[in-house]
Amino acid sequence: MKKFFKKDFSMLTATVLAVAILIIQAGVVQAVTSTFVATTTVSNLTAVANQTDATTATVANVASSTLGATVDFTGGVTEVKAKQTLTVASLPASSTTMVIGSCGITFGTIASSTTDDLDCTGGAFIDRTLDTGDTDRTAAEIATAIGTIIGITDPVFGAMATSTTGAGVIVYTATATTATSSQIAFATTTAAITNVAVTSVIGVAATATVTPPAGLVVSAAEHSVTFDNNVIDLGTSVLTATEVAAAIVTGLTSAATGTSYVADGAYTATSTGAVITLTRSGTGTAGNADITVSDPYYGAKAQINTVTIGGTVEAGDIFTVTLPGPVVVNYTASSTTDTTTTHIATGLGAAITASAGYASQTFTIATSTNTVVFTAKVAGVGFTQTSSTTNRTAIAQVATFTPATVTAGENFKATINSTDYSYTAVSDDTVAIVVAALATLMDADAAVACVNTTNTTVTCTASTAGTSFTLDGTVVATVAPVVSPVAATYIATTKSISLSAAGSASIHYIIDGAAPTCSTGTTYSGAFTISSSATVKSIACYAGGGYTTVTTSTFTLTTRESRSTTSATPATPATPAVPATPAVTPAVPATPATPAQPKTLVELQAQLNALIAQYNAMKSGTPSVVVTPGFSFTKALYLNNRHADVKELQVFLNGHGFAVASMGAGSVGSETDYFGPATMRAVKKFQENYGLAKAGDAGYGFVGPKTRAKMNELMK
Repeated sequence: MKKFFKKDFSMLTATVLAVAILIIQAGVVQAVTSTFVATTTVSNLTAVANQTDATTATVANVASSTLGATVDFTGGVTEVKAKQTLTVASLPASSTTMVIGSCGITFGTIASSTTDDLDCTGGAFIDRTLDTGDTDRTAAEIATAIGTIIGITDPVFGAMATSTTGAGVIVYTATATTATSSQIAFATTTAAITNVAVTSVIGVAATATVTPPAGLVVSAAEHSVTFDNNVIDLGTSVLTATEVAAAIVTGLTSAATGTSYVADGAYTATSTGAVITLTRSGTGTAGNADITVSDPYYGAKAQINTVTIGGTVEAGDIFTVTLPGPVVVNYTASSTTDTTTTHIATGLGAAITASAGYASQTFTIATSTNTVVFTAKVAGVGFTQTSSTTNRTAIAQVATFTPATVTAGENFKATINSTDYSYTAVSDDTVAIVVAALATLMDADAAVACVNTTNTTVTCTASTAGTSFTLDGTVVATVAPVVSPVAATYIATTKSISLSAAGSASIHYIIDGAAPTCSTGTTYSGAFTISSSATVKSIACYAGGGYTTVTTSTFTLTTRESRSTTSATPATPATPAVPATPAVTPAVPATPATPAQPKTLVELQAQLNALIAQYNAMKSGTPSVVVTPGFSFTKALYLNNRHADVKELQVFLNGHGFAVASMGAGSVGSETDYFGPATMRAVKKFQENYGLAKAGDAGYGFVGPKTRAKMNELMK
């Protein structure tokens, strides 16, 4: 055993020196080899819901000033109309029928539904029961349903007008006059309905009403109207509609003493307000002749509609105009060309003129500042056009953070709204591990929702659409503090401690206390002295926000006498004794090969720290990785957990063949209190080795009850 340690002692010493020489030769901070790009992939857009697109008829359409054109008198002295009265005495039986005119009606029952078909096209159907409970309808209800049937015609009399009394009686009356006295067609298969067919002579004096249009109220060079080609002069003064009506009645009454304005008889004329009533005094069917009314001297007015654009213009707002046809014209505000309401009016006008059928429309359009003006091509020929707007909805900003390659010791920092979220890569980290760690950290920001996208990118979306966020991504190379001398047991009463970290902006440390941060602890300015056993925790901080994991170094100061006494009669041994016949070959190989030179300064420094720890362990004759005596695992440990038990976990894993890292943070002698992806990988290997969990199991990679029990068992 002595030969083995002596031989490997010298070889390990040579290896340590070789690595140290490599570090000295490197002489520079590790170069940044990774990139970390933050990119906005979807721009944030707010939305202001105040866009308007209002149509106003600035000039109403006025047709040629015709007082009713051709006017048909209502009624007639000898007018004859056919009439039929039906009485529903009781509820018709199911499947019975009735025919009135050309309309066939069937009575039936449909369970749990009232599905009356009251259109004679194809025949009508009336349900005998009501929906609720399928209760029978009353005779009056059946009569009401019959009386509301539409489309009833008679082969002789044509269209029928219907009415009901609500008491089971329906009355059918021909709408056209006739000289015949034949009856309206009727047939039925139910005794519940009876009918009385009659003809009726309706003696009504023929009348017609005429209301002057608004155009006659406006002043013009000459006002006149013509009844049956006879001109009635209204003068040149501005007249109200009531005054126009009175003037026409006066003119007709005066002229009637010697001239009749209808070819077949006289009439009287009266006015009430703006309404002129003409009443026939003759009898017979000839009393229904037409009166033609026109005004060849007074012109029509061209309709003008104005669409006015208002509100705040935003890219994505949609302005819609519906033209006759209908033709729907949409114009969407552009982010590059539309910033004012004048731009929108111009764009909307161009879209209208380019729309289908614009050349055949009855109007033309023009634009002026923020308006689109529609003008009728022909005075008196009107048109109907409407407009509306659809306000743009807010769009949530989307950004991606993409790391490219990963080098141990580099710090990936994502900044959202001035808040930094950092992750420092350790040995064996991949892009997927960095992305997973950052996605969890960044998703805690209330302003965004961040997810891991295919293990290559962190994608962040604004929590509130329309509320933007700032972003940045940087990567800084970091090197954990190098503590000199290395942590070990020294026969001394004082010890001078030096800290260094190539390229760092500062180093912070705390003696026998909580872990320091870049804003807590003592800022290192030069070597300091400890006068008793102590634990030094240090962290290196870098410009731009990068920082390392905390390095923990425990120094034990003793004298030869006390060490000898302690060795002879140990009260509470700090480390377990080396077994007399170890079952496992010591961690240091019998003939260690000269290590391959790492590519980076971080790896060189980490390797040196590990070799020094092995060197000290061999020199003291104790294992290099030992959990604190008397310690047992009692807490659940998991990814991103930070706790003192995590360091004991890393020490345990490193000492039982499940290395957390080969160098750097988490490696032998550089265990930390942070449960990162590397620690999870080591836990998974331990679980798989002892059959505790495998991929897909709920506790895979989680230090739960079963895993803690096995670890505690192995430490007994």
